Amino acid sequence: MGYYFELEMEVRDYECDIQGIVNNAVYMNYLEHA
Repeated sequence: MGYYFELEMEVRDYECDIQGIVNNAVYMNYLEHA
């Protein structure tokens, strides 16, 4: 049985560093939101 969960989210500007890469700490917030 191939169940999966999908949630579409947008990355906000303040979640990224100067190079446009998402900060590592932000991923935990994504998991809490989902």
